[in-house]
This record gives sequence, structure tokens and C-alpha cells, in this order.
Amino acid sequence: MKSPLPSLLLVSSIVFAPFAAVAQTAPTASVAKEPALTPAQINQGFKSGLTTIVNQALTPTAIKVPAPKLFAEAEAPLVKANKAAIYQRFNAALTETVNKTTPRAAELIKNAVKDLKIEDATPLLSGSSDAGTQFLRKAVQASVREALLPIIKQAATGAGLAVKAREVFSTLDAAGVKGGAKAISDLEEHVYKQVIDQSFKQIAQREAAVRAQPDLLTGNALGQKVFALAKK
Repeated sequence: MKSPLPSLLLVSSIVFAPFAAVAQTAPTASVAKEPALTPAQINQGFKSGLTTIVNQALTPTAIKVPAPKLFAEAEAPLVKANKAAIYQRFNAALTETVNKTTPRAAELIKNAVKDLKIEDATPLLSGSSDAGTQFLRKAVQASVREALLPIIKQAATGAGLAVKAREVFSTLDAAGVKGGAKAISDLEEHVYKQVIDQSFKQIAQREAAVRAQPDLLTGNALGQKVFALAKK
């Protein structure tokens, strides 16, 4: 008696042959990959992203410049002598000077970033959370300073800042207050440094946020793609 096994194998091969053929010839599904960004696109995207960051970040009204240390120390003696109004007038002049300066500082920085030249953005992408901000500040600080100091001087003169500052120290007997004259002469520099430091601090905070969430670059598709590379 013949074994039925060869017959069963023959039937099985006939029945399942079409399925095996399909399995062998079915094409492998491929996932379309987005083309890699070119170095030029990375540079362009980083610059456009940084421009968006600057525009989003700078909030002039949020910048508050405190009085220099020597002036701040003069407040208590004036209050004790019932002459607090003298310090208040100085502080009001300082605030007026700052309020007239900060919008112009923001404008200068925004204009400067437009002319920024980036030859290789790759190290900036892989750098610290404020690498772009540091690069921008180094690139534009000389031109921004040159343009901003005359604006501060004009605003300080209009507010009578130096006059009110001298009143503070003359009331306390300027001869007995070490450094009073220098503190007065340094007021415009103090305003400049505080405004610039706080402006770039705002930019650095926004850059860090964008690196963590590139979608914050609203309306800037290329910038989003480039800053997304920093997360990989």
C-alpha cells in the first residue's frame, strides 16, 4: 500500500503555490524621506529663525533700569532728611530716559539682525541654548552701541537726568560722598549697559524656548525645520 504523503504534498504545493508567488513578488513598501537640508538652507533658516526670535522676544516696556548703586544708597539719607522728593525726581528722570531709549534699542537690534552674515550655522545649532544670541550680540554690539549712545544722551538731556542727579549729591554734600561725580558722569553708560543686557537676555530666553519647541517660530517653516535639527 502506497503512502498518501507524496500526494498530499503535491496537492499542497498546487494549492499554495499562487500565494507563495504573491508573497515573493510583492514589492516592499518604502517610506519617502524628506530631503536633507543643504548648508545654504541651514544658514538661511537659522538666520530667519533668529530674526523671528528677535522680533518675538524684544519687549521694551518690560525693561526696567535700576538706579546705580551709589544713587540707590542715597535714597535712605534723603528720606531721613525729609527730602525724598529729590530722589523721586531723579528716579523719574531715569525712568523717562529709559522709556525713550528702549524702543530705539529694540529697533536697532531688529535692523542689525537683517544684515547678519552667517557662514556656517551648524556649530550654532549644536551649541548652547543661547548660542545664536551670543553670536548676534558679538556681531552687532559695536554698531548698536554707536547708534544708541547719542539717543541715550538726547533722552537724558531732555529728562534733565544729570541736573537731577547732581541735586541728589549736592543735597547730601557732594564733597563727602566718594564717587558721586563719577556716578553722575557714568549715568548714560549705565543706562546703555542695562538696556542692552536686558534686551539680549530677552532674546536668549526666547531662543532657548524655540530650541525646545521649534513650532514657536510661527509662520517660518524653514526656521522651524532648521531649529528642529538642534533637538536631534
